[in-house]
Amino acid sequence: MLVWVWLGLLLPALVSGLQISDELYFRAPPLYHLDDYERCLFLGGTFCLGEFQLRPQGNVSLFQELQEISSHRYLPNRTLLHRGLCLTSSEEDPTTVFQQMVDRDMAENYGLRARIKRLNYCKSKDAPGTRPIDYTDVLMAAVILSILVLNVAGTVYDFKRNPEEKHINRFLMAWSLRNNWNRLTAHHHGDEKLDALAVIHGIKAHQGLLVVAAHTMLALVVVYLKDTRYVDDIITRPEAILAKNGTIVVQTFSTLSCFLLAYMLLLHVDKTKKILPLSKAPAIILNRYIRMTPTVMFMVGVTATWVARSGDGPMWWHMEQLEADCRAKWWTHLFFLNNIINPDQRCTVQTWFLAVDMQLFLVAVVLTLLLLPNPRRAPRILLSLYAAVVATNLALNVKWQMVPMVSMTTVDNMRNLCVELESYNWYYLMPWISFPACLHGLILAFVHYNLQQDGFKPAEHKWPHVATKCAYAGLLAAIFSGMLVEKVSSPLALSIIATFDRVVFNALVTFILWALINKVDGTVRDYLTWRGFHIASRIALSVALVHWHINLGGPAAQSQMFELTIYNYVVQCISGLALSYMLALPLHLMVELPTQKLIDIIM
Repeated sequence: MLVWVWLGLLLPALVSGLQISDELYFRAPPLYHLDDYERCLFLGGTFCLGEFQLRPQGNVSLFQELQEISSHRYLPNRTLLHRGLCLTSSEEDPTTVFQQMVDRDMAENYGLRARIKRLNYCKSKDAPGTRPIDYTDVLMAAVILSILVLNVAGTVYDFKRNPEEKHINRFLMAWSLRNNWNRLTAHHHGDEKLDALAVIHGIKAHQGLLVVAAHTMLALVVVYLKDTRYVDDIITRPEAILAKNGTIVVQTFSTLSCFLLAYMLLLHVDKTKKILPLSKAPAIILNRYIRMTPTVMFMVGVTATWVARSGDGPMWWHMEQLEADCRAKWWTHLFFLNNIINPDQRCTVQTWFLAVDMQLFLVAVVLTLLLLPNPRRAPRILLSLYAAVVATNLALNVKWQMVPMVSMTTVDNMRNLCVELESYNWYYLMPWISFPACLHGLILAFVHYNLQQDGFKPAEHKWPHVATKCAYAGLLAAIFSGMLVEKVSSPLALSIIATFDRVVFNALVTFILWALINKVDGTVRDYLTWRGFHIASRIALSVALVHWHINLGGPAAQSQMFELTIYNYVVQCISGLALSYMLALPLHLMVELPTQKLIDIIM
């Protein structure tokens, strides 16, 4: 009920009617234009793609109208045109001809002038720009072939071996597809405390769905669009806030990771009656590192070598850019520093959070081991640290004039993947901004453990049920409050919001997680503990690694401009989800699980 009251009061007042009129849309030069890419190269032409900045000439009034509509920060800049043209002249410099063609078109048809701002590429049939195969490609091909051979050998061995044989080849069994499928689909139960955590599988599965859905829209905005009025309309409507402000959901990853770390260590101490010393930190960190790194580096290697060769098209340069970025900074992924070192080289847009998660894990391990001897005092100590971290983040955000993600989520920023955007690079991608979410997880672990030791059962009390319903409403209110943030222009106010929007949202998520673990909301808990979510949760890392290639690769491979409608978005989203899980499954079975099993054998 609280949710509907909130939406009923807020939405009518904040619906923005600002968008380009049909009259101006058809009178102004189109924001995007693409010639026939394949025909151009077939006929021996040169295809160039780039951005052009408009300037006024005779038609000053049209330019002023375009400037006015572009002044809305959430609408695309219509004085910056995006062109992909076929050049037939081969005697002059392609860039010069490209500039002259666009400038002449603007002068003759619109009374404007255009100057090239960025050249993305120029390709011809004789010089397509395809990178020649080198030793890195050969090495990655050998790795892929070796993995396939090992999986075939392991699977054959598993089927051929005598089930009653006591001594088995553990190395080959680690590569058995049948064995790994059984591990993926296994249902572990029996320990009441561990069974209570089953709800986390459902939460992780939904996180994956939301990430793929959000990145589907991001990929569609990156490519050239046939009719941009749909983007103009949807980007200023209330429902768009689910995408623009929904990125605060990402914080939940840190909370879950740090909670599971601390809680599992607490259960270990409770079971063994032995306090783990701080000297165990390197072993715990190393175990997590070597479990994640092979799969991450495999996908970085594939992206740096063979992914860009899987397609072509006028917008395929985005995939080639992924390849170039992964080749330039592959080593930063090896050390999980890709969010800090050269952050504008994206490689893949989603892997920044894997780095943040690993960085926070290092701190969480040390904090947990230090607090294990006295779990009763731990919440107070962590709350003091939490206050200090939030205060520090506030000071940094105010000093650097950082803005919340909802303020950064404009059409132009999304198209450029937020490259050279300071608030994205030094606020959104940084571990200290996600540190409060990690502390939420640690605090939850110790509080939950202490209450269990006291025999407290929240489901038997009324207030947790009422508070949980209020928290659900609060989550939606926190997301839709982004519509209020859109109206804020004060740098100080935006920096304060940037500090606390994630903190408030994640505090609500943390409380709901505690309630679900303690079976306060039976309906939601029963849904989230469905066994299908267990499988989706276990392959979450593989889904996170492959989905951006699918989200971006599909639209980038099209030879024509994409017509963005709600129907086409839903189709792209569903197909992207299906393909992501289809590719993530073999990656999980053939790379992630075997390497984890080998680590268990070695260690």
